[in-house]
Amino acid sequence: MDMGFKRRGGEPDVVWLAQEMFDFRNSAAVDLLRENFPDLKVRVINVVDLMTLEPPKEHPHGLSDEDFDALFTKINRSYLAFHGYPC
Repeated sequence: MDMGFKRRGGEPDVVWLAQEMFDFRNSAAVDLLRENFPDLKVRVINVVDLMTLEPPKEHPHGLSDEDFDALFTKINRSYLAFHGYPC
């Protein structure tokens, strides 16, 4: 699957995940990171369907390991805080 983005300047240092909608709070937080740490490479991902974070064997919407690694990288940790639980 082509994830639709090109790697510019290497892997990100931070993967910022927003749940369901990328709102002004997320935008302000990412802006602060970029202003205060201009050399920090930030990738922003808007997670609309939390089930895509599961492997395909767990949920039909799940990402393959290859696609997951392409988005979230193999070497960096990613964190997602959300309100609610998967059904």
